[in-house]
Amino acid sequence: MNSYKIVVGVDVSKNSFTATVLYDNKRESFEVKSDPVEFEKKIK
Repeated sequence: MNSYKIVVGVDVSKNSFTATVLYDNKRESFEVKSDPVEFEKKIK
């Protein structure tokens, strides 16, 4: 059995959102406009 510890936080506003991912003692944050196309580009 694998044990994963990943934490994701999302702050949503009218025009954009900011997401932070915590894993392996690392933190990555990014901001994306509130647009499905922009979000899809960012996560790819």
